[in-house]
Amino acid sequence: MKKNHKIIAIIGGMGSASSLFLHEKILSTAVLTKKMESDGDYPDVIHLSLPSGIPDRSEFLLDKSSSNPALIIHDFLTGLERMAEVLHREMIVVVACNTFHAPPIWDVLKKVNQEKPHQKLEILHFVNIVAEEYAGKFHEKKLGILSTSGERKFGIYKNILEEYGITCVQTDDEAQENLQRCIYNIKKNPTPQPDDLRIIHDILKDFLSQEANNVILGCTELSMIKANITWQGGLVDPIEIISKKLIRMSEG
Repeated sequence: MKKNHKIIAIIGGMGSASSLFLHEKILSTAVLTKKMESDGDYPDVIHLSLPSGIPDRSEFLLDKSSSNPALIIHDFLTGLERMAEVLHREMIVVVACNTFHAPPIWDVLKKVNQEKPHQKLEILHFVNIVAEEYAGKFHEKKLGILSTSGERKFGIYKNILEEYGITCVQTDDEAQENLQRCIYNIKKNPTPQPDDLRIIHDILKDFLSQEANNVILGCTELSMIKANITWQGGLVDPIEIISKKLIRMSEG
């Protein structure tokens, strides 16, 4: 990896297994896109996974907690900025959590960053990148969304995708309650359980009945179990999209 390439920085721990999954996906994607002859040919990646200090995103968005995760993430960014200065390198930063990008969290982080800017960091908006990629490459104009209850409440994907003329189908209240439980079960144990997969497959059948032939896995935990999800439609994996984008951007 050339020294003038940018460092990829993952702010993870939301959850820990899923941000590790993103890290692994970056490495496996790099192997597919270029010849690796030594350790130095791989992308430079910094992965911060400090879950004990990060408030739950959905808990905050659903008014079950008053702790905004944006504030601790800004502290992490300050640490990354100092590291970038020491290394004389620039960094591309991604927060590995779809739900984090809800306006009550993301907009606060953006405001604090404007007040105390980080000169060597480029902070990506996870959901914007995924939405732009989908709109540019997929022809289906109706898309189902699987996500946390916090994401659903604020329509993070829905609002952005609708700007591209894409109609979004979301879960009803009962299905969302079940899906939220599935996601948190995956946080506890990354191996999906049969009952959780059944719930997900039932939701997918409902999406298909509403003519949503593609579904976005709008939570990083769901990306981890993509291989366990079987249905006749398409699955849009944000982790896959983000990993490719990070590699392209790191190479400048």
